[in-house]
Parts: sequence; C-alpha cells; structure tokens
Amino acid sequence: MECARVDKAALVAAIVASLEQELAGVREAASSAREGATHEDAKPENQYDTRALEASYLAGAQTARAEVIDAAIHTLRRFDLRGYHEDAPIGLGAVVRLEHDDGEELYFVAPEGGGLKVPYEGTLVRVVTLASPIGRALAKKRVGDGFELTVKRDRRAYEIVDVA
Repeated sequence: MECARVDKAALVAAIVASLEQELAGVREAASSAREGATHEDAKPENQYDTRALEASYLAGAQTARAEVIDAAIHTLRRFDLRGYHEDAPIGLGAVVRLEHDDGEELYFVAPEGGGLKVPYEGTLVRVVTLASPIGRALAKKRVGDGFELTVKRDRRAYEIVDVA
C-alpha cells in the first residue's frame, strides 16, 4: 500500500479504538482484583497468607496501567497530523513503508501506542514511537535511506521506500 493513500485520521481512530478496547479490559481486571482484595474469602488465614495484599497490589498496578492508556488516548485524540513528502525527515505522524529481507511493512510514527499492530484496509500497520529502537532508527531519515537493526537476535537491513 502506498503511504499517500493512508488516511491518517482513520488510522489514528483505529489506534484509539484499539487502546479503548485494551483500557476496558484493564479496568475490568483492576475491578476484579479490587473485589478479590476486599472479598471476605480473602481474609488472611494466618500471618503468611498474603492473597488480599497481592490482589490489592495487582489492583493498583492495573489502575496505574489504565491511567497510562487513558493518557495515551487523550494524546492521540489531540495529535496534530501533518503530511510528509519524500524529502522530509521522518518524525511524528509519518507513515513509513519499509522493505527488508522478509518483505515490506507499514509503520506509523506516533506519540503513543507503540507496539500496537492495527489493521487498516487489509494491511497491518505497526505503531512505533520515537523512543522505540525502530523509531530511533527512523528518526530524521528520508526515502531511500537504509539502516540495520537487530530483531530477536537477527540483524535485519531495512530500506525506507515510501513516506507520507
């Protein structure tokens, strides 16, 4: 798929929808953990029984994760999308098509949501942030530039073939 054909607003909406789905699951998990921590069956049977304490830690961690996801959703909703031309250095908001030994992949450089893989018009778009290894490798490069990156102990060569 050509990068210029990607509707970035629709892509960001798909990313937000994916994050909202994840947020709902995390909130449900936090609620279940909270209930588990306060349920009468969670009362310690002896001084070594830490079920309730562990459930409360889990609830706290899930709540913190929900806050991070919620903040990412708000950031993406306010994200100012801009276009790129092939001479522009890659930065936030760029849709990048990379070629490597195993084929081609489409990436979206976003301020949040790194690690997500979002289906978009029959293509899987990988979301990366500038803090990720591939995001750092892409930063300020242009169409025609190449770079190498170690992925799962394999050194892989990439070439930037399209940017929008």
